[in-house]
Amino acid sequence: MCKRMPGLLMGAILLLGSTAHARPIEPPVPPRPFLWTTSAKTSLPISIADDFTVKENGLLSNVLIKGSWENNKIGKFKAIHISIMDDARGKPGNKLWESYIENPIGKRFSKTRGLFHWYFDPLSGNYHPNKAEIFQIDMPIESDCLLKEGEKYWISITALPAEPDTTSFGWLTSLSLTPYPHDSYTGNAQWSIYEQQDWKDLEIPPAGINPDMNFSIKTEVSEPATILLLAFGSILVIPLYRRSVINQS
Repeated sequence: MCKRMPGLLMGAILLLGSTAHARPIEPPVPPRPFLWTTSAKTSLPISIADDFTVKENGLLSNVLIKGSWENNKIGKFKAIHISIMDDARGKPGNKLWESYIENPIGKRFSKTRGLFHWYFDPLSGNYHPNKAEIFQIDMPIESDCLLKEGEKYWISITALPAEPDTTSFGWLTSLSLTPYPHDSYTGNAQWSIYEQQDWKDLEIPPAGINPDMNFSIKTEVSEPATILLLAFGSILVIPLYRRSVINQS
């Protein structure tokens, strides 16, 4: 097996060289172990949602996502709209909480791998290579959004760029080893026109994969007595906190 590795490596290099200057209608299949990602447009008028399960009771305190700007035209956010919904038979359900985060913290995270990172607009269906920087968007939150242990929720993200006519932000999908469907790579991500709540499967071309999105959620976990008081609407509470993190990447 080891004797075959130089030949396989040379084949991968030749394949990369043969596609570097092409304009493919469909994305090429990357030789393993290259990783494949897509940034799915989550700027107005599009919302994207994904599900998560809470490990222990706590108040929503931070949301972190990764993504890229289309064609690396790096813009600024007027705000990012976040909503938390309950689960309705595998789709986002009733809205439980929402907020506009006006000062998200953007940090350059990495650079993409040319043809192995693409940008997808689920409304128009446009899908193209997106050689761009990946940004980590950190959104600290002070909220009364109580997430309960063992419950499944949905988080929806809608970016509001300061210059929406010239810049568009996409939410990064979780890493996949191939653009073609495989049980272990499928997820539950949904998309909808902003505020219409008409959720559809987010199907990434060319094979219509339904991905998971790249995000993490932090909760401030207080003492059980405090959680009970908050659940009954008390506001005169000074809780002692510890932190819980829900990751999906």
